[in-house]
Amino acid sequence: MNPARRAEVGLERRRRVTNCLCRAPFLIALFLWEVAIAGVYRLLRVSTRFAHRRQLPGDDDAEYQLEYVAAYARSVRKRFVFGALLLVLAAVAYVAVDAFYLHHHGLEIVVVPPTMSAATTQARASLQAAELLGVYGNGNESEQCVARAERLQWEDLLANKAAFDWRSLVSKSDAYLSANRGEEHCCCAPMFGIDFNHVALEMRRRHSGPGISYEQPTVVHFFNVDEPARSSDDAVLRAAVDTGALGRLVVVEQSQAHLFAWPPHNTSSVLVLRPYTLALRAMKWGGERLDVNVSAEQAYCVAGCLDLFAGVSVYERARRQSAVGIKL
Repeated sequence: MNPARRAEVGLERRRRVTNCLCRAPFLIALFLWEVAIAGVYRLLRVSTRFAHRRQLPGDDDAEYQLEYVAAYARSVRKRFVFGALLLVLAAVAYVAVDAFYLHHHGLEIVVVPPTMSAATTQARASLQAAELLGVYGNGNESEQCVARAERLQWEDLLANKAAFDWRSLVSKSDAYLSANRGEEHCCCAPMFGIDFNHVALEMRRRHSGPGISYEQPTVVHFFNVDEPARSSDDAVLRAAVDTGALGRLVVVEQSQAHLFAWPPHNTSSVLVLRPYTLALRAMKWGGERLDVNVSAEQAYCVAGCLDLFAGVSVYERARRQSAVGIKL
C-alpha cells in the first residue's frame, strides 16, 4: 500500500473512532432514558387505570410509552401541584407549632462546668478571686492544652480592641493580682480564657510630694510580649546544662492546677528549669514599644505565660524538658 493510501486509511479509521467516542455518551444516555420511560410506563399500567388509546400495530414501542407517560403526567399535573403545596404547608405548620410550643414552655440551655479534680479544687480554693479564671479541659502532658494566643500588631490594635471586652480583661487582671498580692506575681489573658498575648504585672510606682515619698503597687498591662533572646528555649537550657554554664538558671516548682480541670495524673506541681531574669520586648496600651526586665518570681511567672501563648502548659513544658534530657 502506497503512503498516500495508508494515510487516507489512517484518517478514515481515526474519524470512525472519533465519531464513536463522541456518540457513545449520547447513545448511552438515550438508552438509559428509554429504559426509564419503559419502567415508568409498566409501573403506571400496573398501578393505575389511566385511560389512553391502544397501541396500534405501526406504533414504535418507545414512542408509544413516552406518549402514555406524558399524557398521564398532564392529567395529574394539577393534583401533583396541589399535593406539593399541601406538603409545604404541612411542613411550615409543623415548624411554627413546634417553635411556639418550645417558646411557650421555655427552652433553656444549661452550660455544665467541667468536673474538677481534687487537685484543681484545692488549688482554686487556695486563691482569692479564682472564679475570674478560666478552666481548661485538662492538662494532659501529651496535648497542647491552651489555644495559641494571637500576637498583637499596633496597626490592628483598634480591630483587636473590638474583638472582645478589653475593659473586662483589664478589670479581671487588676482584681486578681490585687486579691492575690504576694502570692500570684503576674497574670495573662489565657488564664482568663482569652486567646490573646497580654501580660499584667504588679509593679511599685514611687510617689513623691512635699515632705512625703511612698511606693504604691500598680498593675501595668503589656501586650505583644516577646523574649527576643529566647533564653527559655529547651535547646538553650539543655546546652547550659551540658556545659555546666547554668549561670542564673533556677529549678522552679510551678503549678497550673487552678487552670486545668484535670492536671496530668492529678498532679498539682512540677519542676521546671527557668531563667532567673528575662529581658522582654513588649508594647503598652498606647502602642509604645518598650523593653521590660523582670526577675525572680515575676520572671518565672512570665515564662509560664509565654508558654501559654504558644499553647503549652507547665506540665507540657516539664515533659519537653525531660524529653531533651533535662532531669530535675
